[in-house]
Amino acid sequence: MPRKKVHVRKYQRKTGPVREHERGMEVSNVPAMSTATKFKPYVVSEYNPGDLAEDEVRYLREEYPEKYSEMSDEEIYAEVWENSDLYESAWEFMKDELSDAMEEIGEGRDEDNNYWYASGQRLGWQNRTGEKEFAADDGFDMLENILPDTSDLSLKIERIAPKELKITVWHHDSPTGEFYFIEPMSDADWKRDYWEE
Repeated sequence: MPRKKVHVRKYQRKTGPVREHERGMEVSNVPAMSTATKFKPYVVSEYNPGDLAEDEVRYLREEYPEKYSEMSDEEIYAEVWENSDLYESAWEFMKDELSDAMEEIGEGRDEDNNYWYASGQRLGWQNRTGEKEFAADDGFDMLENILPDTSDLSLKIERIAPKELKITVWHHDSPTGEFYFIEPMSDADWKRDYWEE
């Protein structure tokens, strides 16, 4: 956005000193912010069995046309759904990505502090809220502590702040999604509540 020169009267206000823009200096309509300190949220990982199946069907049709050109989409989907390795490897990859994000977020904490704080919104079919403190060394531990007891789910993990994750989970009791906001427990809180000498 181009900067514009603002010309106003140059006098001392009754309420305080003359401000920069009142001196006829160039001002920007965009507030000044250091790009070095601004955090940009991003998706850490996703797990969606439906998308995996769709991508696999597309891949099989493109890479192996001699085998799959005569088959209907329903037949290919049936074959893909039986391939549990596809889903297991995607699940493992997603947990590894979460573990890497946890390591980055927890950087600077005491090495023995593996505690996390989670708050949840729109949980289950009753859209409840809740919170939990738990220990987790890796992505597997974290998901074990927060995910509902169902194997039929999709999820999206986002890093929304330098020290915060957001996990959105879709399942049969929450088809529009439930949200978990997760932060590392501070060393002071961890020592107060869990540390043993």
